[in-house]
Amino acid sequence: PLVDLVGAISHQLSTVEKGGSDSALRDRAEPLAEVFGGARTNRPLFTSWQSAHESVEGFSTALREVAAEQGRVVLVVDELDRCQPSYALGILEALHHLFAVEGVVAVVGVSRDELCNSIWSLYGEKFDADTYLRRFTDLGIDLPPPTYENLSRFMEKQLQTSGLECHVQARSAAILQLVAQVEGCSLRDLQQATHLAALALLPDPPAGQPRIVWEQSVVAMIVLRAADQAAYRQFARREIDSFAALAAANTRLQPPRAGADARQAIPRTSFEAALTNVEPRGFDDSASFKQRYRHAHRQAGFDLDRDEPFAGTDHGADLTLDALSRLQQNYSSEYGWPFGWRPMWVELITDRLDLLAE
Repeated sequence: PLVDLVGAISHQLSTVEKGGSDSALRDRAEPLAEVFGGARTNRPLFTSWQSAHESVEGFSTALREVAAEQGRVVLVVDELDRCQPSYALGILEALHHLFAVEGVVAVVGVSRDELCNSIWSLYGEKFDADTYLRRFTDLGIDLPPPTYENLSRFMEKQLQTSGLECHVQARSAAILQLVAQVEGCSLRDLQQATHLAALALLPDPPAGQPRIVWEQSVVAMIVLRAADQAAYRQFARREIDSFAALAAANTRLQPPRAGADARQAIPRTSFEAALTNVEPRGFDDSASFKQRYRHAHRQAGFDLDRDEPFAGTDHGADLTLDALSRLQQNYSSEYGWPFGWRPMWVELITDRLDLLAE
């Protein structure tokens, strides 16, 4: 852990200026690396307490000089809870014993519950992990859970970074942003969904599949995958149809907000249309479609009697059918399926997504 921390400081300094005290800091860190890297192995660390004390003092002096040159050194340690337990605690001990000098601030971003699990794995479940962690911090700040607005802005940035914003249709990007509405969605979930979409849509679609429809169907399946992995797998194996998959996804997606207009319903109804289009079974006309549509939303706990133009209502069914008719315009009527469209076939999409996700 100490080698990584000192190496990070030295790397950052070398990108700003040549020379400086970072070399002295590395020299002082060498004798201490064995202390904080092997303390749990009970190996002899120093021949005397005096040599250990002098090494710590020398390192602290070198670090203080680096901080004085830079004005301040801020160490940001992220995702510590994802490290091996012994390594994670080694980082905390190094920060606590060696980096607590003037001009140095350490900011540790961590899931406290996961870090407690790491401590228990080393010291047993009866160990007071919470009190132990407080030894290493001067100030603890609990970050509030992200809001839908926060997640949406983050997703927009991910679309720009990945190039999807310019590479795919606006409607496809809007469908993908529904991942931010999945219950318990994290920033990592949004990143993974965006990266998966970028990889899946980079090659040309399978032969005979129009790009526009392929895009919307792929991103709809990514939303389903993010919302309910079990339903995604069942749908891939054709154990459930698209309406059952839709019901499972809507159970995990945030309910439509009251007072929204039809324009704001476009991502949701486009998602429902694209997902239904993947495997359009169980209806022959508009009436049977609406019947299956309402049943799927009733299963998801939607209020079917409200007047808002969103999923679950008759108006929502009309909007979804309208979106389906837009997809239909990209097909030849020769296929003979309901409304004249050709299904995407779930295997075409899931095979590509599963391969890329692995």
